[in-house]
Amino acid sequence: MKITRGISRRSGVILVTLALVAVVVAVLLARGEGNGEAETQLFLITFHESVDPALVEAYEGEIWTMYPLAFRINAWMTPETAEALGKHEAVKCVDRRQLFGIMFEEAVELALVEEYGGEVFYQMSMLPVVDAFMTPEAAEALAEHPAVRYVEADSPVYLPED
Repeated sequence: MKITRGISRRSGVILVTLALVAVVVAVLLARGEGNGEAETQLFLITFHESVDPALVEAYEGEIWTMYPLAFRINAWMTPETAEALGKHEAVKCVDRRQLFGIMFEEAVELALVEEYGGEVFYQMSMLPVVDAFMTPEAAEALAEHPAVRYVEADSPVYLPED
């Protein structure tokens, strides 16, 4: 009986994992990749005073992550839509940056992050880790630096709906 329960639990975990992969694939396909529609990209929208999710949605943006204390939102949208949103009076700027977690081999090197075009958002006190806004291309290049252990994109975590 114990063996059967263990197998059932593992099977359940595998099924949940496969379901999550299917959802991710469906979301990517729904974004217009490969079906002739304009391809969406991840943009960082910085507001002058306060985050306005309704404004982003009015410009057909799909919010990925919000950083309310920093007046920022990452959202999926077409480059044309992002350019139009960037001209709105409530928006300070729109660019291709996103949040990355950067772990250093030994000590944090803030100057190195800035050298690669990064803007530090948060620095951990007990670990040599920072979160920084930067372009995916800059993050990829920084990951090759010998002082860096790894760089990974921040991504939101969604709880399953009941």
